[in-house]
Amino acid sequence: MKDEKYVGVIGLGNISERHRENIRKLFPWVKIIVMSASGRKIDLKDIANADELVSEIEILQKYKPWFVIDASPASYHYHFSSRLLKMNIPVLTEKPLAESFSKGKKLLNVQKLTNTLGAVGYCFRFDNSFLKFKEIIQSKDNGKILNVDIFVGQALKTWRQDKNYIHSVSARKELGGGALLELSHELDYCLSVFGKIEIVNPICRSSDENNLKVEDLVDFFAITDRDEVIYIHLDMVTPFPRRQCRVLTEKCEITWNILKRSVTYKKIGFNDHVYDFSHETPNTKYLSMLEAFVSLVEGERHHNFPSYSNSCDVLQLIDNIKAWNK
Repeated sequence: MKDEKYVGVIGLGNISERHRENIRKLFPWVKIIVMSASGRKIDLKDIANADELVSEIEILQKYKPWFVIDASPASYHYHFSSRLLKMNIPVLTEKPLAESFSKGKKLLNVQKLTNTLGAVGYCFRFDNSFLKFKEIIQSKDNGKILNVDIFVGQALKTWRQDKNYIHSVSARKELGGGALLELSHELDYCLSVFGKIEIVNPICRSSDENNLKVEDLVDFFAITDRDEVIYIHLDMVTPFPRRQCRVLTEKCEITWNILKRSVTYKKIGFNDHVYDFSHETPNTKYLSMLEAFVSLVEGERHHNFPSYSNSCDVLQLIDNIKAWNK
């Protein structure tokens, strides 16, 4: 019989629902405490996978939670995650770390000052197809990287069928919406695989299709420290969903198809090979991420997890891109 533990989840949106369901699946003995990020009134009976409902973070603190997941909108992350860190409560902050580099840096400083565990929910780092892709890219047998093409596009209107996209977090600037923050997974894994990059000539646009006050089309080039050229496209417009990274080297071509969860490896003189992870569900990486975070809470080491510092690098890139387009 496991000792009873409490886990807090702040926020009541789609990602909060996923985290609560996964906590219940992996740790059924845990009591889940939920808290609305906006303070809206809601009955506990209307919240799936929740045992207690609190209205203040100080009340949540009284349960001495094992850890807390901050699944509030990005513009609330500093408000909640910094307070949890000061309470010495381990925090898994959903991506992105904050809505701006300055806020992210402040949160990083709190984490360093308190020396409390804080990590960021960039779940693709726990996707087995990504891990295979990264392993192949970092092999010394492929020759020099010549070109990298990163593409993600899907119409915002199709993201969440149960909600008008105009009212979603993704569409609202004040909550940390826009393609750069919402699709920052691409920037995180780019830095993880290729290292530091310098942005060149970014273009941010707002389409007539979505009619938003945030950017929903972003294109830019980036240069690595090794003079490798990367082209990155992010959009919330295209009606034909596509998410992939293609790498061309002197000897081979490697394509990570994120939607199909596969890696295609083509090399001169060898038969093409497809590493197929389609038997895994989109939720597999979230479960792996949660298990990894718990291992960190329990004092183990896990090298895949993006730190607050890593995520500040992502936010600095985003701020630089936005600055180019002012």
